[in-house]
Amino acid sequence: MRVNANGVDLNRNFPTFNWGNEVLQYWSTKTGSDSCRVPDKAALSEPESRWVFNQVEQFQPDVNISVHVPFGVLDFDCPSNPQ
Repeated sequence: MRVNANGVDLNRNFPTFNWGNEVLQYWSTKTGSDSCRVPDKAALSEPESRWVFNQVEQFQPDVNISVHVPFGVLDFDCPSNPQ
């Protein structure tokens, strides 16, 4: 499943330059407020997100590559009928 124990989608819990202005609107309009894609009310609200963020900040990599499957073709990480 793509959410943590708090029901937050960790992929959508990282800060971006426009996170505060757009993430909740995107979640509402583009995902239909999908319970498997909840970004939470603030970036880095979750301990898992904070840990990964802090590791990247500490390590200071030259490149960070994030690979995602486009178009949701292989999006099998959420039950079809979330409870």
